[in-house]
Amino acid sequence: MTKLTYGKILKEGYFANLDIGGILILIGISMVLTQVRAIKKYRHPLAEQIDEECNQPEALWFNDFRIYLTKNFLVSVYGGKLTALDLAKVQMTRLFETGKGSLSVITLEVTTTEQEKITVSENEWPFFTMNEEEITYLTDVFGKRNIEFVCEIQPDEEIDEDEEF
Repeated sequence: MTKLTYGKILKEGYFANLDIGGILILIGISMVLTQVRAIKKYRHPLAEQIDEECNQPEALWFNDFRIYLTKNFLVSVYGGKLTALDLAKVQMTRLFETGKGSLSVITLEVTTTEQEKITVSENEWPFFTMNEEEITYLTDVFGKRNIEFVCEIQPDEEIDEDEEF
């Protein structure tokens, strides 16, 4: 029969805890390294280029429509997914409004050179307006990239401050 003392029990337990703790730490480190390697790799061959272009100062972010317009891509965050369209294949963008109860649904739709229609933005607004200046700006921005911009939303009439009611 082996005689165990309190010191031997503590010593045995201490080393067992160190062994278990060390193994768990090694497993944790290997999991983190695996995730870091996965993050560094892009799944799609163009993903790195799209990511870099969206982070360039000349990339335009249109918050109302949740799209980036970069040098080569129209990048949309819509419907829980990220869509990147090659600007060379984008022929026209169309902005239009439909009603849904008391809300206005503002939709930005892209037509590709293959005549495919893709919704890149759809937002519900209780009240949405655009003025002539905003429409002209969007027409110019898309026009510089050889994309036709069609706005089917009637611009707000500017109210003359001197006009009496």
